[in-house]
Amino acid sequence: MHYKAGTYFRNGPYAECRGYKTPSQGWSGASCRYYNDYGNLWYYSSDWRAWVYSGSVSFPIDGAPAPTNSC
Repeated sequence: MHYKAGTYFRNGPYAECRGYKTPSQGWSGASCRYYNDYGNLWYYSSDWRAWVYSGSVSFPIDGAPAPTNSC
């Protein structure tokens, strides 16, 4: 997935979870997806070992679509 500058990578799939903001845009692998209790879609970044909100990323990466398997 491609993430935007200023994207938060969090320790859980909720905006309330602690995290860190990236200073620049970049690429990361996404291993699975998760819909939280509010119906928001999050992806787990296998590279960062953190969660990222779907609105902050885009696909495909190297032709691979977004993961469809649940976490």
